[in-house]
Amino acid sequence: MGSAQGFAMNLKAYAVQDDEHGVIEFATNSASARRNGGNELGCEWEGVQSCHRAPWADEFAEQGWVPAEVLLANGWWQTCRGCGDQVYGDAEDEDGTPKEAIFSGRLVWCCQSCKDAEEQEAREEAARKQAAIDTTMERWPEATITYASSHDRDRCVHFQFDGGSGQVTWQIGAETVSIIQADLHAWKAWDTRQMALSNRDSSI
Repeated sequence: MGSAQGFAMNLKAYAVQDDEHGVIEFATNSASARRNGGNELGCEWEGVQSCHRAPWADEFAEQGWVPAEVLLANGWWQTCRGCGDQVYGDAEDEDGTPKEAIFSGRLVWCCQSCKDAEEQEAREEAARKQAAIDTTMERWPEATITYASSHDRDRCVHFQFDGGSGQVTWQIGAETVSIIQADLHAWKAWDTRQMALSNRDSSI
């Protein structure tokens, strides 16, 4: 048995709570759990309201975290990854029908439609980001993209170029870019070359 696995077998689960939130902390004793749990909650030793054993979570000591579904089954609420609402194990919708939460490891969604909406938004954000990158590369084919925003409006891209020492910032569709003064001469030469490459590619 490896030393890491052996150490995990000595860890026990503790429920550590302040006046608003709680965490499951794995430790060899209550004092360590209280201290580490307090740090995770962002409070001092005195700010911890309770620290007690949670034997139902002992089996997760080796992986170091408790699945969201298990937390809900043991009376803990979680935050929906999609809408941010609190999710309880006995939650119901407006007509009294039990809500069926969706779980994925440490993540939880209050319902399938909320998960679907988040995934759709993620796809749309990825598409906007890729469109910003594609537009930049059409204008400057040899640019090295370091960042591209995925906002609905005022998207910008940061990139580097050969011969430059700083970063270029371009707001999609703008006629000018932002660069450091020291790169101005190198930028003019490089930008001219990119214009020629862009025009050549578009004519092929």
